[in-house]
Amino acid sequence: MSRYSQKADALRARITHGITYMDGGMGTQLQARGLGAGELPELWNLNRPEDVTAIHRAYFAAGAHVVTTNTFGANALKYTGKDGKPGVAEIVRAGVACAMAARDTADTEMPDRPHFVALDIGPTGRLIAPMGDLDFEEAVELFGEVARIGCESGADAIIIETMSDCAETRAAVLGAMENADLPVFVTNAYEQNGRLLTGTSPEGMAALLGGMGVSAMGLNCSFGPDRMLPVVRRLAKTSSLPLLVSPNAGLPVTDAATGRTYYSVTPEEFAAGMVDIVLAGATLVGGCCGTTPDHIRALVAATEQLVDKLPARPAPSRSVLTSRTRVLAVADDADVPLVVGECINPSGRPTLAQEIADGDTDEMLDLAMDQMDCGAQVLDINVAIGGEGESARMKAAVCAVQSMVDLPLAFDSSNAKALEAGLRAYHGRGIINSLTGKQSSLDAVLPLAKKYGGMVVGLTMDEQGIPSTAQGRVDIAARIVAAAEAAGLCREELLIDPLVLPEYTAEDATEVTLEAARRIRSELGVKVLLAVSNVSYGMRDRESINIEFLRRAMDGCVDAVMVNPLCDAVMELLEQ
Repeated sequence: MSRYSQKADALRARITHGITYMDGGMGTQLQARGLGAGELPELWNLNRPEDVTAIHRAYFAAGAHVVTTNTFGANALKYTGKDGKPGVAEIVRAGVACAMAARDTADTEMPDRPHFVALDIGPTGRLIAPMGDLDFEEAVELFGEVARIGCESGADAIIIETMSDCAETRAAVLGAMENADLPVFVTNAYEQNGRLLTGTSPEGMAALLGGMGVSAMGLNCSFGPDRMLPVVRRLAKTSSLPLLVSPNAGLPVTDAATGRTYYSVTPEEFAAGMVDIVLAGATLVGGCCGTTPDHIRALVAATEQLVDKLPARPAPSRSVLTSRTRVLAVADDADVPLVVGECINPSGRPTLAQEIADGDTDEMLDLAMDQMDCGAQVLDINVAIGGEGESARMKAAVCAVQSMVDLPLAFDSSNAKALEAGLRAYHGRGIINSLTGKQSSLDAVLPLAKKYGGMVVGLTMDEQGIPSTAQGRVDIAARIVAAAEAAGLCREELLIDPLVLPEYTAEDATEVTLEAARRIRSELGVKVLLAVSNVSYGMRDRESINIEFLRRAMDGCVDAVMVNPLCDAVMELLEQ
């Protein structure tokens, strides 16, 4: 293990207890040293590295445990390496070198205090499609390049900061995690209404980032400590992750006479506000625009004695789904089960199947909007029409639907590559539908759930097929639960489908399914999803059969149902 991986492990351990101090603003410190208007601050890593290193050293001397590299705007869109301009690799390597030099000095001068370097990754300045013109995979590649270079150069962690869009945040997290084995911290920039620029709430970001497995999350920039406090309190209630908070030194003020912009919150005022931030649950604290080493010094002095007063953080439910702007909790013992719309499925819909084959989305989008209007809370997307290309079809379908309908999505496929295509393209935390008890399925799907987050539907079938008894289905469910927990998931993230079979397949088909559902809920402590319409597949009078089965299932057997929301009788029963 290298020195730098040891540092990364030490930082991972540190943030789980006590208070970790971050540094303050870099840009305003460079401006104080002569950075001109319109000058790219990252160029100082090459042209004036001694100044960049001196700023890092000042923050360490003020009490910071972590300094962030001068690489906020470093990406290949800005630093192309063409026409005599430096490339992103040159900028990032130099930026990490400046911070490492300061860290080495701090380790020598203050050997009893740990010091770390975090690679700073900021937004690209462009929005991800469909809200903007930047392709999601291009964004992942841009961020991944910076993460890879920073990791190779010796950074101890990665901090993704000032993100105002959940899609770009996801792209940055994926880029970082796919290219570096370092702790990943994420801070978003919230608007005055408590949401990101593109509409995501703190609760949505908490669910999304918690599912993706980042090491810490929080917020930075935008405001001073006082105006950040409400968002900090919301995050503390909905996330068990360490919270990182780096406010500005208030809002920027422009001097009318000189045109100079400055920040009016003094170090003492900043530190006083940060006391409330720490007592609300933040344990990684620093500053952003306008903050100086004096602000960090005052912060440390005001809060380091609060370690014994840090509040207990509740363990929030992991049974949460999100879209860009919605957060949906799958509640325990809810009076009404979660409604998953089943209609975007080519089975039994020849015109939809042909449209999917042709690459069109008109009927798919009509079905999506109609199901939402009729009360669906989640939309299941199935594009399996046989042959190759399911992954591309799934990606296209997810992109199309989420551009028009803001409901959480479920990705319905037996093809792991298609599932990943849907998960990767989705800008929220959805449902993986589905996993089975087959070892090949467990091996392929569980890593996707761990990487992308989301809930997982487990089907009670394995290499021997679907058991004919309730006990057999409970046994498979237990194996799925054990495998999921071994992969790092928790039971709250699982939905077990005990597989509804058509009534005609066996005299006791319905009774076996309902008994299995009850036992899975009571004995395994996991939620149950039932695909209601399967009970009448191939039969006459399907609506009546479905209604009767749904009525029985709602009596203590089910937490979520996959149904046709366009059927008035079904939705009327669910709304009773």
